[in-house]
Amino acid sequence: EEKFRAYVEQAADALFVHDLAGRILDVNRQACASLGYSREVLVGMNVFDLEQTVDPAAARAAWAQITPDAVRTFQGHHRRRDGTVYPVEVRVGCFDLRQERLLLALVRDISEREAFVRQIERFNHLYAALSQVNQAIVHARDRESLLTEICRVLVEHGHFRMAWIGWVDPATRDIRAVARHGDDTDYVSLLNLTAEDRPEGR
Repeated sequence: EEKFRAYVEQAADALFVHDLAGRILDVNRQACASLGYSREVLVGMNVFDLEQTVDPAAARAAWAQITPDAVRTFQGHHRRRDGTVYPVEVRVGCFDLRQERLLLALVRDISEREAFVRQIERFNHLYAALSQVNQAIVHARDRESLLTEICRVLVEHGHFRMAWIGWVDPATRDIRAVARHGDDTDYVSLLNLTAEDRPEGR
């Protein structure tokens, strides 16, 4: 028992033992560290005091279907003691102890993985926008339609909320918006920009 406890306490993932209702019976050190609660506080709480996005009724129904020879994987979001919420992947197995079915959940913080996935998606959007801009350059008939099309492509393919292109007036050195697309809420109209070396131009 001491050896098993030592293994559990050194595990890199948070470990929870809870019953089919979600009442937490035991946790390891990483569970406490990741959530900011002491073991004494966590034991006795319910899983759904921590889980923010999974429907409790649906989760309990899924738990009831788990057998000792199967492991189910869920994704959700846990709330720390300080109120911050982070994404988790939960692998749940079960075992029987004193004629009671208990669940063993290994919980992994997947914040970095999700950030990496979002970054890849962002690069894909930008690559798609670049490809569409190249097509616009090839097919444009005049400068005005080209600039307008570039702004549209950046919003619709690059997933920007708004895009605009400014042109420098050679006489005044003021920057004037000549094309825009997206939700600017009059942002561009309120700009006072210049190409001169003064605060409005920096």
